[in-house]
Amino acid sequence: MAEQDSDEATRLLEAHGGYGWLLTAPDDHSFSAASIVDHLAATGVNTTKRTVIEWIKSTPSWTDHGGLGIFATRHDLIALFAGRIRGRKLA
Repeated sequence: MAEQDSDEATRLLEAHGGYGWLLTAPDDHSFSAASIVDHLAATGVNTTKRTVIEWIKSTPSWTDHGGLGIFATRHDLIALFAGRIRGRKLA
């Protein structure tokens, strides 16, 4: 994602609210599917780990850490959630 697109996605998530956990994380941080489910639940968004894994696998840089789970980068998650807010199907 180009820097301008990244800035726009960040502004969209800030305006939408509920993504402080993602936006305040270090740039090089990755999130597990389980942690994403927990963060979303804390903001009132209930989803399943299976659904989050499907979302993560639609990102370009996802990784499987075996017993630790499936992870996505902060950058990819910002793009993913901004795209979902915009109503674009990302998978």
